[in-house]
Amino acid sequence: MFRRVFGNLGENEKASRSCSSQLDSLPVFHTESSQIGEESEPLIDVFENEESVVVVAELIGIDKSSIDLHATEDKLMISIDSAEHEYDRQIELPAKVDLGSSSSKLKNGILEIRLKKLRQELVLR
Repeated sequence: MFRRVFGNLGENEKASRSCSSQLDSLPVFHTESSQIGEESEPLIDVFENEESVVVVAELIGIDKSSIDLHATEDKLMISIDSAEHEYDRQIELPAKVDLGSSSSKLKNGILEIRLKKLRQELVLR
């Protein structure tokens, strides 16, 4: 009976290992989290691929209207100002980005900011 009910456990385990190895292969540029007193700062990850830079921040319990984002070609500033939280963070980006192509979304306490990289033209001599 257990084999029939749990017979696919080996297949699920293989799929789980496959997903884990795919996640491990994602290029991670930077991960930060620090503790200040009893309150911790948001966890921030910066991912980079050939075309874009993606910044992901864990902002559980933060309202969208409390978040202020500013970017330059090589930096991103995240500011939060609410009755319960105050936070300012400047993040160095791993590549220069096109400010006109940025997008952001906040869903279930996870803020995702996507910035397309600036195209660099090759000069042949």
